[in-house]
Amino acid sequence: MERDKKARRLRVLLKHETIALVPNGFNSDSSSSTAILRLTCQGLLKQDFDGKLVPDLAQSWSVSDDLRRYTFQLRKGLTFHNGNACNAHKVAWNFTRLFNGGTDSLLTRDYQDIEAVNVLSEHELEFVLKRPNAAFLPNLAWRTYIVDDTYDQPCGTGPLRLQTWQRGSHVLLSRFEGYQGVHAAPDVDEVRLEFAPGIEQRVARIRQGDIDIVESVPSSAAEALAAEGLLHSALTASKHRSVMYFNCKKGALTTPKVRLALAHAINREALMHAVTGGTGEVVDGMLAASDPAFVTTPTIAYDPDRARQLLQEAGVSSKHVFRMVTTNTAPFSQVAEQVGKDLRAIGLTVQFTGYDDPPWWPYMYLRGGWDICLQGTPARPHLDTLLVRELHSQGGFNAGGYACSEMDSLIDGARGELDVQKRQQAYARIQHKVQAELPFFSLFAMDNMVGWSPRVTGFTPHPSGGIDLSGVQIRDANVSPSSFTTEGERQ
Repeated sequence: MERDKKARRLRVLLKHETIALVPNGFNSDSSSSTAILRLTCQGLLKQDFDGKLVPDLAQSWSVSDDLRRYTFQLRKGLTFHNGNACNAHKVAWNFTRLFNGGTDSLLTRDYQDIEAVNVLSEHELEFVLKRPNAAFLPNLAWRTYIVDDTYDQPCGTGPLRLQTWQRGSHVLLSRFEGYQGVHAAPDVDEVRLEFAPGIEQRVARIRQGDIDIVESVPSSAAEALAAEGLLHSALTASKHRSVMYFNCKKGALTTPKVRLALAHAINREALMHAVTGGTGEVVDGMLAASDPAFVTTPTIAYDPDRARQLLQEAGVSSKHVFRMVTTNTAPFSQVAEQVGKDLRAIGLTVQFTGYDDPPWWPYMYLRGGWDICLQGTPARPHLDTLLVRELHSQGGFNAGGYACSEMDSLIDGARGELDVQKRQQAYARIQHKVQAELPFFSLFAMDNMVGWSPRVTGFTPHPSGGIDLSGVQIRDANVSPSSFTTEGERQ
């Protein structure tokens, strides 16, 4: 069958491929999966381009004064991509199945306070929590998708539906006419998502002229690409942190003194300039200074002599081998090179291994054997989400195995604290404790740079750092890319 040559087609370049596209599943809790799932699935709420919570499947909601009862009114006439109705019963089913043992999901920790999900009518439901939880609404707008009873594909209600996933090549999405949402659907017929982990790969694809939107533009090349008329680009206020995680369960780094020594060895200012060209910021604490929850903590300055002294006191010599790992996705090879150089300068022996992503995320990161891990951490919807996932002893992202009963109590107490001032005080104590014990060491933060070609209009970088195609249009349907689908890709 001959294709419509004037079909409105959009090509998007992501940093890396994903392992899975199972909504709310363990293997799909990644930046790459999120970019695709947000185009195909909706949640009850979403974050708009100003960072505010707005309706998505819900048309309105209300919250009790004690932050324990949340009532949602759904839009009427909602349908999934397969034609089935999306109603309050299906929304409730999505949450109850998280806890029935039939799915492997990190969301069980985010929603551990749910006591009941009550369907009030076909288009209304309520969540009853065991205790107050200020992170509940932000979590709903983050990586929680409402889908139909399918496991092998994202059958959601989003503006685009899954057409084809050809592993190692691309994901093809097509327009869903039944979409309802607060923002306009992209005015395209198809979206093809491809992957390029390396800086050189991304720049080469942009210069070919067959890419419309780029998830992450190398800052070193952005100005030249704009001057050549190939790409517009803009920074998003995402404050993506680059973090040095330590193995707190086994080896020399179980001792906080050794972790402090390694922190003193890193020249973060030089590292930040080398990687971002000076557009980032050194993170002097657990969070970037621009984060609303940031509090000032004692600075861990670049001090190689102090690092050597601490290592000597701890009995660690050059005979000890530190295994350092990271992803091959840019810019982390460059981060690893600089960090390894700094650690070797204080007399340490460092063995470095880089992994392709996937399977770097989540398997090498969460389950691989390492002493030091360099990992990018995108913005979380709420500080509680970061704390529960990365610092709690039962946290799904606690890759270094940090375990502290006092920290667990602080996190649990802050989550259930109704008094805002007391909650902020608890968050401050947590940040001071992190700086004192260093389960991880924040290096620098940088805004993500997103790019789009001149043929694209209506595109706005999203503060989450992801790709949001709401309202996107193609200026001229006859401009490349011409025809990138093949016979058989359409259902």
